[in-house]
Amino acid sequence: MVSQLSSLVILFSVLQLGGGIQLSSLEQLSRVHDPRHVIGAVKQESDFVEFGHTDAVAVSRGGCRSDKDCKHYSPVGMRCCPIQLPGKEVSSPGCPSNLSFVGDLEASAQKCFLPSRHFANSPAMCGCVMPSSCTEGSFTYPYRPMLPNSKQWLMIGDSVSEGIIRHIKQLGKDREANIQLQHSPLNALNSRFGLHCINEWLDDPTRWDLISFNFGIHDLSLNTERLAPHSYAKTMAKIAKHISRAAPQAKLLFATTTPVPYECGEALLPCNEDVELSGKRTNRSLLHRPEDPSVYNKAALKGLAASRLNISIVDLYEPVTSECGERFVTCPKHCQINSSDVEQDCIMHPGDVHFTDRGYVMLAGLYADAARRALEQDTVAVQAVAEDAEEDEEEEEEEEEEGDDADE
Repeated sequence: MVSQLSSLVILFSVLQLGGGIQLSSLEQLSRVHDPRHVIGAVKQESDFVEFGHTDAVAVSRGGCRSDKDCKHYSPVGMRCCPIQLPGKEVSSPGCPSNLSFVGDLEASAQKCFLPSRHFANSPAMCGCVMPSSCTEGSFTYPYRPMLPNSKQWLMIGDSVSEGIIRHIKQLGKDREANIQLQHSPLNALNSRFGLHCINEWLDDPTRWDLISFNFGIHDLSLNTERLAPHSYAKTMAKIAKHISRAAPQAKLLFATTTPVPYECGEALLPCNEDVELSGKRTNRSLLHRPEDPSVYNKAALKGLAASRLNISIVDLYEPVTSECGERFVTCPKHCQINSSDVEQDCIMHPGDVHFTDRGYVMLAGLYADAARRALEQDTVAVQAVAEDAEEDEEEEEEEEEEGDDADE
């Protein structure tokens, strides 16, 4: 009974932060997580149900604040995801929509902050679970059939790379170089999700002449997706090795993480107030720190150098900071927060990590030129020789070193 009361207190404290609901009794809470009342009837915590394309409920293996907390659970690749509680529907990219828990809520979940579609961190209760599908719901998968006599380029990345690929195609940069360019299914999110999905995204790995990849914006976000810089570095190296082993014929191209502006709570606008930016963007909480991209880029480059692979680099960070500075509110400075033509006056949407048409055109040119140069190289990526056992040792060392520095 004491354990149940503790669970109820935690539940109410979280729901008060997020708008809250009313529960008529402790029995209602108990009914929600009683395994007799969830689809799939999971009887005990060891009866973990991996999320798939069935009606079975995914069940938390333990509480978490970020993805790094899930490294202690098996199988490998779990993600920190929101638990569905009564009257409060929550969602997070790459997470099952029906995550539940067995037994005591306090043992199965921790208070966390979720990424949000509305540019705000949302409080929730989270647990570790296998991610949702790496391809379901994608408009780009299955990949289009190969065009004869064309170079095949797979671009793996987040929403920024989705904007870049759209503008590469609009500018005709791919056709100019006789390249058939395709994007990985869905948003690649953080590098931990990327490592979990990389083999599925490669599909037929023998197809690709060039594979480019970038992560970082999600890894440095101040929510469940955040990884410490050294953890990010090691994960990036593992992704590169996986690609090289699966597709040794492909050239590799890494794109650095783009800058982030000051958001609310900094020099721009106060947090926790609905303020319209550029007529459509809203920030309600601090999502990123402007000093983080350079830190994560240095970590990624160090990790990739340690992989001993031949990887070309396209720097998307410096060209933006050369226009806007290392610390900026609007990019460039003359860009107005409520400009009537923000797509052309600004390089980035004020208070947002995403770019305008003007910014994406700049990045698309840089990325396409780097891809063309990488394809013209005579050398191919050196196949990774590290054994799986070596990677397991690295994982154990990382867990020992990381501690609680995911919030650094």
